[in-house]
Amino acid sequence: MLHVIFQTHHIPPHDVLQLTPKERRFMYASVMVHAEDEEEERKKNERQQHQQRKRNRSKGGK
Repeated sequence: MLHVIFQTHHIPPHDVLQLTPKERRFMYASVMVHAEDEEEERKKNERQQHQQRKRNRSKGGK
């Protein structure tokens, strides 16, 4: 989790660890919500691509 925070927000781990427990919980929860949203978007895109390939095959495409 600290790695994700550092990579996405450029906040070094030692700065995160200096936050209060409440602030860290909030930050971790925020990262988790963002990750879940990204995963849902990825799944949605995969479903759309699958449907498009299926339509293309039924029309004689690749």
